[in-house]
Amino acid sequence: MTEVQALKVHVSINVRNVETSIDFYRRMLGIEPSKVRTGYAKFDVQNPPVNLALNEVPTLAEPGALSHLGIQVASTDDVFAIRQRWADAGLVTRDEMQTDCCYAKQDKTWVHDPDGNEWEVFVVLEDNLPETQRASSCCVSERPLVCDMSAFTPEQRERHLAATRSLVTKATRTELEDGYALSIDRNDFSPAQLAQWLANESRCCPALDFHVELPALGPLTLRIGGGAHAKPFIAAELAF
Repeated sequence: MTEVQALKVHVSINVRNVETSIDFYRRMLGIEPSKVRTGYAKFDVQNPPVNLALNEVPTLAEPGALSHLGIQVASTDDVFAIRQRWADAGLVTRDEMQTDCCYAKQDKTWVHDPDGNEWEVFVVLEDNLPETQRASSCCVSERPLVCDMSAFTPEQRERHLAATRSLVTKATRTELEDGYALSIDRNDFSPAQLAQWLANESRCCPALDFHVELPALGPLTLRIGGGAHAKPFIAAELAF
């Protein structure tokens, strides 16, 4: 029997508005559609090889039985790289680190398209976990490391990102076993500014631990942790 060489996986998604979806997938995939017709578009993705079609169904009420879609990559660094590309394109991302999904431990980040279809980019860190480790469903973790920027309006998001850049630039960083410590000159970043930053950061990253020292004199100290597995997540979030 002749072996068949498959060329690409084909995925066809029903969408409410093809123009809105073209804009999303152009930003998510970083390429232009290879074909656009009335109520239809096709993206010819090379890496990974996927033939992605969008079919306009204006009466579509909600996403169908599809659970989610994903792209598997080789490393957590690759997950962070794609997340950064998505964020730079204006997409709202949601992170899950060290999460148990489909009987495997994974690092991943998510976006969702205008019709609610969720896409993940993920790396498998440990596969074939036993059922006793509660790894059956996607995506469940005892303590998921999630960065959900949808907790903010676009204006709030930009203000928080600007405050994060200011904090990181002005602080002196020390690496800890389970995270990082930041020493902050109160003349550069005041206690009130730090309190506001913490209130916002805990909204989008609720799984992290924050410990603050506010001495009467001298620098402020902020410790950010969440376990040893959280360190790469924290480093990516704060652009260390």
